[in-house]
Amino acid sequence: MSRWTALLALLTVACPGGEERDPPVFTALSASLLTFEGAASSVIVQTDRRARFSVMDPEDMPRGAAVAQNAGRLEIPFDASGLPAEGGLLRVVGVSDSGGRAQRTVSVKNGFAAVVVMDQPILDAALLTDGRLAVVAAGEGAGLFLQLDEGDGEFSPLETSGTPLSIAAGEDGDFFVGGEDDVIVHYDDRGEECDRVTLIETMTSSQTLERPFDIVDMDSRFGDGMIELVAAHKLGFSGFNFSDLDCNDGCGSNSECTLDPAHGFSTGTCLTLNAPSDFGATAVALDAPLEDDPPLVYSGGYTFNVWETVQGPNMCVDLGAGTAALHSLADIVIAGTRIWVGIGTGSDAAPDAGVSGIYSLTRGFNDRDNPATPPRERYSDLPDADLRCLGAAVSSDGQDSLWFGTASGVGRLRVDADGAAEVDWISGDSLPGRSASVVIQPPASPSDLWVGTDGGLARLVLP
Repeated sequence: MSRWTALLALLTVACPGGEERDPPVFTALSASLLTFEGAASSVIVQTDRRARFSVMDPEDMPRGAAVAQNAGRLEIPFDASGLPAEGGLLRVVGVSDSGGRAQRTVSVKNGFAAVVVMDQPILDAALLTDGRLAVVAAGEGAGLFLQLDEGDGEFSPLETSGTPLSIAAGEDGDFFVGGEDDVIVHYDDRGEECDRVTLIETMTSSQTLERPFDIVDMDSRFGDGMIELVAAHKLGFSGFNFSDLDCNDGCGSNSECTLDPAHGFSTGTCLTLNAPSDFGATAVALDAPLEDDPPLVYSGGYTFNVWETVQGPNMCVDLGAGTAALHSLADIVIAGTRIWVGIGTGSDAAPDAGVSGIYSLTRGFNDRDNPATPPRERYSDLPDADLRCLGAAVSSDGQDSLWFGTASGVGRLRVDADGAAEVDWISGDSLPGRSASVVIQPPASPSDLWVGTDGGLARLVLP
């Protein structure tokens, strides 16, 4: 080999694209960031190739960097300290192996307060009618906790029998807790156990399905119909009203509530040809009747399901997500005129499964033509497709708004009157843990945001 041939070979290795510098094509998935005083943060991008990325502040100083080894999603950690509180733009610069360069801008609002009030993994939480939070924690120090005063950072552990998993608020500062069996425990506003309700057995046409079962999600709505509380579990969903039973005379002493068909129900979710056969539910929500309609229960595991408490049976609703991965329906929230349904990628689904996202339906769709295929909107341009929870948002500008938690942070979806959607993002790097299990924005104090994660509970102060 001549020396000129060797030199040409060396140049080819050093600069694979010759003199053509092909820039990376990438999108900033978290284009609007909320960052918190003293906390780390990160920008999420989707890139089409291997590239080196850096985050530059308005003074063109580097704040963070990361390398994408191949095409896909990348989180770029950066230091948010000292950024303007009133907001500003960061530049995300990507450089390919060939030297091609591209950039995008990210809007940042910085300097808000974030206080960690619990360091145990959080399974669930509920905002009580008196403004306090009741929290279910796992791990070391697991159990049930009650906030001492509204807005306070102190939580008191409560005595429990069994392992709590899910929680729902009652009507007078009381609350209900579901656990690893088919019993729901009723606590008064002081956090003392007063009733234990054993749910009615779930029946198929030929058999009673195996018990006990974990109660993984609950919802309540008092004073708006015959059903007060609903619970999701592996056999479907159950509900009850014990307002006229002896065990609801007061909470002075513990009592057992024995349900009958007049005071409770239990049934499986609907099945479709496009989904794996299963009876269970992973999320449930109770809707107050519109005008004179009967109360409705929305539930789902593989599918979205509507059950009219008076007429029945279950009605399967096609969201276009029937091929979603096992138990991918993450949460259901009713807010204003909308029903929000979160469907995550699931641990076994590919990121491009085409079904993940936040779905929006209009309340009362079941009374219209073709209720099994109602008009719906799907919002899938989210920083993270692995949805874990939804939470009603308080909006001051008239926009429809919703909080959502994922495996890597928390977002706020805002939809204007024309249907255009924007997402504000809080990186999991700014939270006690990266994976969010519950998001609560109290209507009485909308500047507060309570976020439960796998690393603890935080109170965030928003703009």
